[in-house]
Amino acid sequence: MKRLEYPRGGQIRIALFGAAGSGKSTTAGMIETICGRLGVRFALVKLGEPLYEAQYEIYRLAGRPLDDKYIQDGELLSFLGRHLRKINPTALIDAFRFRLENLSSSIQSGGPERTIILCDDMRFPDWEYLHELGFIPIRISADTGVCERRQRLRGDYHIKSVPARHESNLDSIMPEFTIENSGSMDSLELDVEQVMTELLS
Repeated sequence: MKRLEYPRGGQIRIALFGAAGSGKSTTAGMIETICGRLGVRFALVKLGEPLYEAQYEIYRLAGRPLDDKYIQDGELLSFLGRHLRKINPTALIDAFRFRLENLSSSIQSGGPERTIILCDDMRFPDWEYLHELGFIPIRISADTGVCERRQRLRGDYHIKSVPARHESNLDSIMPEFTIENSGSMDSLELDVEQVMTELLS
């Protein structure tokens, strides 16, 4: 697959990918902070938004409503994603594309300022679609034990010891950058800063 020539200004699209617990959401928060400091517009668009909405509704129907829609029940999310794709293989990307187009239209109407559009939950089955949409793949990598510990600490439900299908083929994606996140927050912050400096220079 052809590597992307990413833009040096205007709208820059980034897709983070990695195992559950690797630190994608934490990295996204750091990117948002960097953008705020530099005066760069930032927007987050989650590929798995329909799955989180379905998970939230199922827990509500079960009489155990979630305090946070984005708390992850790995077993349920994998089940929902698998069956949603069985019903309609492009369901997630269709919903994502619709939200992305609306977001891009609002950004364009706001002026020519630099903008980061970030997807912090790219999954393997949808990578080719995101590649076509111009997203730069950035892998967040961490040791398996570290990932599992983080999942427990953040309160995930039904943590899967065996990677789900959408996580088992991540090596097939060629990242533009790889950020190692098995160490300290300071180390992660430094690496994220370096990547963003490269993208925004």
